[in-house]
Amino acid sequence: MKPFSDLKDSASALIFDKTIKVTQIMSKGLITVQRNVDLKIACETFLNNHVDGVGVVEKDGTLCGILSKTDITRVVSSMN
Repeated sequence: MKPFSDLKDSASALIFDKTIKVTQIMSKGLITVQRNVDLKIACETFLNNHVDGVGVVEKDGTLCGILSKTDITRVVSSMN
């Protein structure tokens, strides 16, 4: 069995020994919500766009965070 340090090399071999850069596969149309939007609207944004995360932006469009389905699930599961 290979040590964990060799897993990166093994994973590369599974992709036909080709290095793939993030920029080659990333989505370029960033889906965002404003930081003060209601959570219901954010959830609708996820569903309507079939995404698992969105950028959170200030009024001027500056990225200030990322909201994921995991973030939402964590909050909802902690509600009494």
